[in-house]
Amino acid sequence: MGPSSGVAGLKRLQTVFRSIQLTGCLTILAIFSYYLATLSSNGLQIRTGVYVVEGFAAIGALYTTHSLLLLFFRAGYVALSPISLALDACFAIIFIYVAVENRAASGGCVSGTIYTVYGAGEAGWDVPQGPKRGLQTPTFGLACRLMMVCLIVSCLVMYAPSLLAVIRKMRY
Repeated sequence: MGPSSGVAGLKRLQTVFRSIQLTGCLTILAIFSYYLATLSSNGLQIRTGVYVVEGFAAIGALYTTHSLLLLFFRAGYVALSPISLALDACFAIIFIYVAVENRAASGGCVSGTIYTVYGAGEAGWDVPQGPKRGLQTPTFGLACRLMMVCLIVSCLVMYAPSLLAVIRKMRY
């Protein structure tokens, strides 16, 4: 099988989709790590959903990195395909949860009361600092825009496994 075969093209396409997944997972992980850092350093209450989303993003990043490595070094093994399909389905469900956790940003981040991981407030208001003085907290508008980024990215990451399943079905 030379580079002009269809398998090489499918492998490149899978690499593109896995790279999109990895970038999305790392983006969500970075944003929720920022949330956790600012919330904990200021002594503010941290909802369980923030921990869960960060954990799911970290596990997703590890799985996608592992999948990319398998794609480069073990591509073409039929035995790994059902396992990957099952895990991809699980991660699609996980990123549905991530999208649901960030759904408050779908209403817009410009005017009215905005709901974020820091609580509720107007777009231009600063998030009140807690009893401890730690990292600088953002405005409610910025926190909402970061949640919107997570919402969009989780939707992209959610659809990548289904596209990969279609590619695998074409291959075998």
